[in-house]
Amino acid sequence: QNSLDLFFIQHATSITGNGDLLITWSSEAGKTYRIQFQDDLNAAGWTEQVEVLATGPLSSLTIPRGVAPQRFYRIQLRSP
Repeated sequence: QNSLDLFFIQHATSITGNGDLLITWSSEAGKTYRIQFQDDLNAAGWTEQVEVLATGPLSSLTIPRGVAPQRFYRIQLRSP
């Protein structure tokens, strides 16, 4: 696995007011990243949240607050 295939969530915080989640991760401009989630890490497969086209060394996404009491996220580089 290439080190450029690994992405780290730099920051995750709840936005005051409506409780949405803002995540920020390291990225490379021009690359597309998939944000996926699971409500239960024991479940099979991940659900696609959205794809984000990076414009710089950091990318971010605001995710609306869901009804699940907890949610797990991962970020993947989309293969060309």
